[in-house]
Amino acid sequence: MKTRRNFLKQSLALSGASVMASQFSALNALANTNGDYKALVCVFMHGGADGHDFIIPTDDTSYAQWAAIRESLLPLYVDSTRAQENLVALNPSNAADLGGRSFGLAPELSPMADLFAAGNMSIIGNVGTLIEPATLSQIRAGTVQIPARIGSHNDQKSIWQTSSFEGSTVGWGGRLLDICNASSPFAAISVDNKTAFLQGLNTTEFAMSSGGVKLAPAQTDSYGGFSTQQLEIMLEQYNDSTTQLSSLFAKDYVINQERLLGLNAQLSNLLATVDTGADLRTIGSGLANQFGMVADMMALAPSLGISRQVFFIGMGNFDTHSDQPENLPALQGVVASAVKAFYDHTVSVGLQDSVTTFTAADFGRTLQPNATGTDHGWGNHHYVVGGAVNGGKILGEIPVSEFGHEQDHSRGRLIPTTSVEQYIAPMANWFGVSNDDLPLAFPNFANFDAGKIQLFS
Repeated sequence: MKTRRNFLKQSLALSGASVMASQFSALNALANTNGDYKALVCVFMHGGADGHDFIIPTDDTSYAQWAAIRESLLPLYVDSTRAQENLVALNPSNAADLGGRSFGLAPELSPMADLFAAGNMSIIGNVGTLIEPATLSQIRAGTVQIPARIGSHNDQKSIWQTSSFEGSTVGWGGRLLDICNASSPFAAISVDNKTAFLQGLNTTEFAMSSGGVKLAPAQTDSYGGFSTQQLEIMLEQYNDSTTQLSSLFAKDYVINQERLLGLNAQLSNLLATVDTGADLRTIGSGLANQFGMVADMMALAPSLGISRQVFFIGMGNFDTHSDQPENLPALQGVVASAVKAFYDHTVSVGLQDSVTTFTAADFGRTLQPNATGTDHGWGNHHYVVGGAVNGGKILGEIPVSEFGHEQDHSRGRLIPTTSVEQYIAPMANWFGVSNDDLPLAFPNFANFDAGKIQLFS
């Protein structure tokens, strides 16, 4: 009979072969192994990125409006990077849908412009958290419901990821995997701390760092300084104490701890056999290192029998209340270079049509500055990248750079015209989830036009 003591002894004294082989065989049998591998990669910009600086109007009239509102900020950008002539022009294939307006990207985002020009990226305008479509007049009249606590980092981040306020424990990333019956413990991977986004009803998030998994001291060769005899004594005491636990919660905790030890050991051994993401790690940024781990985990998918994975990575410091002209360009450069390098990596390993990467953030920011920065907003502009993306398009709406219109909640704080549900729906369809099943992941899905955003051919 396999006792807890024996299990822990095997886990902690692990060397070579997997201690979880029989468990993984069962899990792999449950996994979706139809050979049609697909992965979604969420790049979360913590703090609320300034979408008004991520895509900028370039036609004379629109740029003049935008620049007049941002007049106090523009001289603070080094080398006049926000001057009209220095923006990287976009030539969308659906230019006829934009009402004569044109747009460009800041120079720091030029790697993204390259993806756009090659047809591997589309821009989706004015995305955000909604309960139902809303305009300023409707909000003032009280005839529509809107999410509470607009501008709250924690709540808006949670609503983005789970459709509910801070404290929600189930996210739509995990629910998509539930629907796809992706049962592997390595289907939902966060390389950016723990997040409810990847938790489902049957899917459990596996959190790790860009450097891999953290083993318990006794799982290393040195046993954390303990001798084998000392370890035996500790394991014996641990077994005696936990078998006598009267609390079901405590017993469940111990079982989960045992499972985590085994999974960490399993993955540590597997990661030692791959270094697929080495090309990404040479870039040197924290975000690129996270992408490197995503690349390694994707390389392990076939051996684990996984055909569906969802990844969560991200970086912080986008809460630019001050010194935005100094700080935001560097952040944009990190995102753009890492996303472009990751796409290039997927091409090099033949997965460009199997991986879709998309950006997300707490919220957008106000068009009107406050001294040297911007305040918390609502709607935001985002990017979707992948070989399967019908790219080179600007989809959704990018409201005019004015105040007082129907999508201006105040100071250029945009009321979203595309909900998170509408943003994700085409990616979920591509992933293998039908519109009929999407309400299982998004409670408010029925309130929106599911076909608004056409991301894929």
